[in-house]
Amino acid sequence: MIGRENHNYTFDDYRYDMPARAMGSETEYTNDSDVEGAIYQNGYDGPHKKLLRFVRPEWFISPGRHMTPSAITKNGGELYLDFTVLEYSTPECTTPQELVLHERAGETIVYDTMMSIGMRNGKIPKVYKRSGYTEVIANNEPYPILNEMSIGHHESYSSINVFSNLPLSTHSNEMKKIPEARQLGDFLALRKLIDGVGMVGQDHFSITQKPRAINYRAFDREVGANGKRPFRQNTSRLEVRSGEGNKSDWAVAFKVGLTSLVLRLIEHGKYPQHLELYDPNVTVLKIAKDPMALVTLKSGINTKAIEVLKDIVDTAYAECEKYEDFPEYEKQAYADFVTFYNDLHQISLPDHDVSALSDRIDWAARYKFFIDYGATYETFTARNLEQVRYDLLWDRIGTKDIARKRFAKFGHTALCVDVPEPPRTRAAARVKIVKDLYDNDNLQSVDWNAVTTKDEYKYSLQYPLSQESEIRRLGLSG
Repeated sequence: MIGRENHNYTFDDYRYDMPARAMGSETEYTNDSDVEGAIYQNGYDGPHKKLLRFVRPEWFISPGRHMTPSAITKNGGELYLDFTVLEYSTPECTTPQELVLHERAGETIVYDTMMSIGMRNGKIPKVYKRSGYTEVIANNEPYPILNEMSIGHHESYSSINVFSNLPLSTHSNEMKKIPEARQLGDFLALRKLIDGVGMVGQDHFSITQKPRAINYRAFDREVGANGKRPFRQNTSRLEVRSGEGNKSDWAVAFKVGLTSLVLRLIEHGKYPQHLELYDPNVTVLKIAKDPMALVTLKSGINTKAIEVLKDIVDTAYAECEKYEDFPEYEKQAYADFVTFYNDLHQISLPDHDVSALSDRIDWAARYKFFIDYGATYETFTARNLEQVRYDLLWDRIGTKDIARKRFAKFGHTALCVDVPEPPRTRAAARVKIVKDLYDNDNLQSVDWNAVTTKDEYKYSLQYPLSQESEIRRLGLSG
């Protein structure tokens, strides 16, 4: 890797080399409990401390953002109230495998915290790692009992590219003129073949819970309902906003490693332009129904979505092979893609045959489970409320996590995991600083790149891969 001790990489570093990359994820967990009410009721602590009453003491080190119910967790992540739901963000990680461990730790923390909140509300809550909902109408009622909506599951990657210097408020039409924006949107649409977690769709089984929730050609700061932007760039951090809450450990590592690999094409300006999709939104609708569907390129050529994705991934691998510092996890992602590509060709939803991928890809595992219990290709729709009920059960976390139990048979991690120490990134330095300040009653607020004290000092943690020796202490007064 480029030898920069403080990881202060530039546009040219990412354009012409292979800098180390930090990565993380954030997940909103839906539930049937009044989380906001339980957190705010009673007690005299400030808002930023109210969540701490429900988090196991050995799992948090301090409150987080000032005036927001938030907890900085032992591993350097953050648990916080996002309007009415709990959201968990992992610390900055250095490999997809490390990210899997910390995302799984988040599930453990969220579930345990929700059980504590449930005791305050007088019931055991149901907690779901679910990314979206289809529309369900029962008994010919004029209004649906479930509406399609998108629940947040995002990934972050350190990256400096052609979007990095554009303001967050950049108008969509301006972004559309940038080929790399369309290209990254296309890849994320095709990535549904990998990151889709599956669900009972309105008229058919869908391999993704976000078939209409993302507009892959919209790049505005704010996009209307069922049209969220696929990604946003904030200086040196790329946030992928089209992801889903995978339970397969293998799928999490695979999608993150492969995205990091393909992102090199965007950074290097080497994405194959002839593979641009005519309409990525239509592409997602097609592959949601049939993972082997034909899609249309901008050139008018019709070809299978998986073949387009393969050409993109092959191009990325060929580009990165030129570099001595090609990360091992990106090489592994390419090898895993080759296996995935071959196995996908053995899949047929109408024939109930998804066994080639059901040990590691979420949508295939979900489909196989329900087929084993009597569902069929024809009955696997939202018109069958029994299937809807079991579909929601599949996304529950905790002791009733049937998906996690099924994946455990294939060597994935256990139902619950221990909360690890923070990665050797700025997360470790942040935890050390925050713990000392909180123990000495001198902590004001915690952000990812800064810690503010009550006596008007700020610790600047500018770079995600920084170590403790690179942290600066700045005076705020005068």
